[in-house]
Amino acid sequence: SDGLFRTTSSIGIGNDRTNILFSYGQQKTDGYRLNNNSKKDFWDVNASLYNTAKSTITVFAQYTKSNDQLSGQVDSLGLINYPDSSELSYLKNDSHSELESIRLGISHEYNFSRLLSNKTTFYVGIQEIGQGLSTILTKTNKNTFSIRSAFIYSPWIGNVATRFKIGMEGTKNIYYQKSYNLTNGALGSLRTDQELKPLQWHVFGAIELTRAQSTLMVLSASPNFIPYGNGDLQLSGKGYVNQWAFVVF
Repeated sequence: SDGLFRTTSSIGIGNDRTNILFSYGQQKTDGYRLNNNSKKDFWDVNASLYNTAKSTITVFAQYTKSNDQLSGQVDSLGLINYPDSSELSYLKNDSHSELESIRLGISHEYNFSRLLSNKTTFYVGIQEIGQGLSTILTKTNKNTFSIRSAFIYSPWIGNVATRFKIGMEGTKNIYYQKSYNLTNGALGSLRTDQELKPLQWHVFGAIELTRAQSTLMVLSASPNFIPYGNGDLQLSGKGYVNQWAFVVF
């Protein structure tokens, strides 16, 4: 109904050491209101590469692009009588929300011996988001970088199976956001210009003890740190509004 169409296709290849799965999909709909179309394209790749007794590399990649028109708000009586109606200012501004994103993750697991192993994962995410509403256009760019690494030691102590884990994880985000006045499709003056730069990282350790098949005891500890930077780069008079502020938790 309403022109809804969705398709997904996948293809995979593999052997004893390499497996790759690729998927692609698309979704479209006309919606049931004015200015209510939607279109989305997406693909992803999952791969396990160069598997050996000691080393495994896995890769994940995803791309998404979407455009959703926005109908805005109408009062309940108007919606009952005219269910396909939309807010006039949204129509004049061709209001919509658009998103384009790329995500990439690479993980490497290495077994030094039967008892000791390491797994390290690196992740990158990039998003561009644009949204036009009744009076404002917002442009946002989000960048995320993350790494996690952990060593695992798994000896038997007597008749108790144990796992000792120690590692670290960190995520850095960088957001740029600007907004503008928008009237009848015409771009106006700058309203906001902000940069957000939160960083979260922690180190962790854990001990797992398994004595019986149905009993697992876990002891863990982790100090966490969150430095947070917020920059307002919009000029006001002779200077900037709260140009930079940093907070640490």
